[in-house]
Amino acid sequence: MKKKPLKKKDKQPINIYLPIKKTLLKEKARLQKNLIHYEKAELEFRNNGGRNCFSNHPAGEAAEFDTPKTMLNRIVWQIRKIDESLKRIREGSYGRCKDCGENIPISRLQVMVFADRCVGCEETNENFKKSLSIPRSYSVMS
Repeated sequence: MKKKPLKKKDKQPINIYLPIKKTLLKEKARLQKNLIHYEKAELEFRNNGGRNCFSNHPAGEAAEFDTPKTMLNRIVWQIRKIDESLKRIREGSYGRCKDCGENIPISRLQVMVFADRCVGCEETNENFKKSLSIPRSYSVMS
C-alpha cells in the first residue's frame, strides 16, 4: 500500500497516548539501568577471556547462553525503538503505520508499545526478511 501523507488534522492527539508514553519512559529507565549492568558484565566477560559463570555448565558446549554483548545489543536496540516511539508521539505520528499510514489499533500498541507497523505490514515485512535469509537446511558443503 502507498503511504498516505500525514496532514495536521490526521495527527493523533498526544493525550491519547499519555499512558503509553509513561510506560515507554519507565521501560527506558529500566533498560538504562540494565545497560550499565551488562556493560560491566561485558567488560568482565572480555577480561576473563570469553568465559562467564556459565562456562562450566554441565551441558558444556551444547549449552547456549546469551553473552553480555548480545544482551547489550538487544538493550540498545530496545532503547532506540523507545526513543523513536517518543519522537513519533511528540510529532503526532505515533499510532500510525510507517508503511501504509493506517492507524495501529490501540490494543496492539498497549502490548507492543514501540510498534511502528500495523499487523498486516509487519507480517509483510517479516515475510520479506525471511525471503532474504538462507534456510538452515541449505549448506555450502552439500
